[in-house]
Amino acid sequence: MKKLALLICALPFLGGCIKRIKPRKLHEVSLGMNKQEVLQTLGEPAVPRGSMINDFKQVIETWEYHVSMGMSEREKAAATVFTIYTLGLGFPIWFMEGELFDPYWFFFHSDKLVKWCKAGDWETAQHEIKEIRFR
Repeated sequence: MKKLALLICALPFLGGCIKRIKPRKLHEVSLGMNKQEVLQTLGEPAVPRGSMINDFKQVIETWEYHVSMGMSEREKAAATVFTIYTLGLGFPIWFMEGELFDPYWFFFHSDKLVKWCKAGDWETAQHEIKEIRFR
């Protein structure tokens, strides 16, 4: 019973350490934005994915953002138990971001956003970026 109580108390904090953005924030992103504008719009990236020099001697920097996709089935079950256990007072847990996310990559050249997309295989992406001339 103590383990269950501890788990229930910890639920609101489980996903709090990972930086995630809500999908609607992607509508505010435009190509040509500078890094500062992207930071103001989306916040800090989850991870700087990397940077490289392509075939055209252009430095391309890549940031990764995690876009929240909601709660997993396990989290939903735990939230249900928590809500019932607290006689409904635990309903705010349903507003958590959850552990599911899609990674998105944002590519910058000369401090400008030149491409962004749902993440794929980094090795493949590096080869594609290497052959694109950004203007």
